[in-house]
Amino acid sequence: MDKAKNSLFSIFDFIIIVIAGIYILGLHTWFKPCDSTLFVCNTAAHVLRLLSYIMCALAVLHLIPSKMFKTGIDVGLLCIISLSAYLPGNVLSLCVLNTMRCRSYMQPWSFAFCACLALICIIDLVINVFQTIKRKK
Repeated sequence: MDKAKNSLFSIFDFIIIVIAGIYILGLHTWFKPCDSTLFVCNTAAHVLRLLSYIMCALAVLHLIPSKMFKTGIDVGLLCIISLSAYLPGNVLSLCVLNTMRCRSYMQPWSFAFCACLALICIIDLVINVFQTIKRKK
């Protein structure tokens, strides 16, 4: 039973990697802003791509089996995820029209994926902390 419990919780590692990979793929293909470099939303897209690369690197580091290391990686992922969800449209300005690709596709899609990834990281963080506390008792 203990082995099945550990394998169930390691599923979160692969879910985090898959969601981070889909996030990168989406920012480069389906949900990228207009191709024009004149618009200010391209800066937001470049920043989101950079943050998605950092997310994916942290997701790969999340495969290391140490519980305390995973807890630190989860906290780092939560910081990057919250920054990635807050930046487009709030800190970095997007196009004025609501019909442009950056406002209608990139901003809500980025927020939705960041919310899913944050939820999974919070669940994994809570599980890791409780397992560490239980092991120390």
